[in-house]
Amino acid sequence: MTDDVAEWSLKDSQECQQLLARLCFYLDHDRTDDMAALFAAAPAVTVFGQTLHGLGEILPRFRQLTQGIVIRHCLSPSFIEPSGHKARGHTYVTVFRAQGRLADIPLPMAGASMMAEYRNMFVREPAGWRIEDHHISMIFRTS
Repeated sequence: MTDDVAEWSLKDSQECQQLLARLCFYLDHDRTDDMAALFAAAPAVTVFGQTLHGLGEILPRFRQLTQGIVIRHCLSPSFIEPSGHKARGHTYVTVFRAQGRLADIPLPMAGASMMAEYRNMFVREPAGWRIEDHHISMIFRTS
């Protein structure tokens, strides 16, 4: 193992995982404008089969997800595979959703609304690691 790989596993992996944690936190707390800094220069997001390109398409779609709904994401530890200035990440996510507003919490909870897999491509840009591609695949959903 080279020093570069060892350094990557200690520092860069954490930065990539933090990007994903911030993405979910910002969505959970209705801070979609803060998400822009997490993405690469030309990002793509695939949400249940629909691919969006650029922040002009991505941010409005994320805003739609939180209208009248409170969301919370529970993330598993990410499996990160480095490859030069890019890295692929795999994360399982349990999502809880309820009708309401953040001001109304706590809200009644019926259980998890879905379990998904987030597959991400991270890229190292001059300003640091960013999300280049974010792919959401539903694994389980409530019936």
